[in-house]
Amino acid sequence: MASSFRTLLPTARSAARLQPRAAPLRTLSTAPHLQGSSHASTSRHQLSSTVPHQSLRRTRQHAANFSSSSRAFAAASETQKACPTCHAANPPEALVCQDAKCGALQVVPPGVSPWQLLGVERGAAHGWQVDLPALKQAWRKCMGAAHPDRARNGGEHQIRLAEAQSSALNKAYETLRSPLLRAHWLLEDLGADVPAEDEGVDDAELLMEVMELREALDEASSSEAVDEVREQNEAHIERTIQQLGEAFAAEPVDIQAAREGSVRLRYWLNIEKAAKERLD
Repeated sequence: MASSFRTLLPTARSAARLQPRAAPLRTLSTAPHLQGSSHASTSRHQLSSTVPHQSLRRTRQHAANFSSSSRAFAAASETQKACPTCHAANPPEALVCQDAKCGALQVVPPGVSPWQLLGVERGAAHGWQVDLPALKQAWRKCMGAAHPDRARNGGEHQIRLAEAQSSALNKAYETLRSPLLRAHWLLEDLGADVPAEDEGVDDAELLMEVMELREALDEASSSEAVDEVREQNEAHIERTIQQLGEAFAAEPVDIQAAREGSVRLRYWLNIEKAAKERLD
């Protein structure tokens, strides 16, 4: 789930402590004589009576240009993070410092998506489509880079970062690999409510099918009978996953269908889980 995945990343406060503090910027647009108070009005009158009109206009234009440049700089700096070891600039999703002379593990700030963290391309249908073999390969590569054993020489801080990264990478991998967790992440990313664990659907036919499979599983007296239930249930899982793909591929996304589909999928996955337990 998206909320679970994000809570594994270091908090914004801990990430902020590792960032170098920039000195406050002063611009003419924030000076008292350009603010909208009564004092500012008097100051502007005094200024216009002592400074030629062209000079005053150039001053105001310079203030506007400087303020605009400051905002652009601030926006650009938000897309980078400073390495806690060498202070080199790195993209937010970087797991290790991109400075070849450093290579220290990095803090991953909140807001980095599972695709960014694993370094895989976000697929079609708002990310619903996933290349599972490529995902597994990317996960293994990232886990190798973030393994705690590789951070032993970097001290306790690097070891803690490695452990946090490994946990976040595992969660990101499971989020994208599991259709149910992926659906929940996408719903939350789209601003929709994720169905509660005990939330159901108003579908009598669905509930009847679920009850029949549950009863068949309870009455199964052999592994062959359990496999037969699993085969029937697998058809329901595949059909529901297809319906979820259609909901997320719609423009705009069919939120209601995606929510209902995720509830249905949870029913079928619970049956699959119970069937596996019978075989263990």
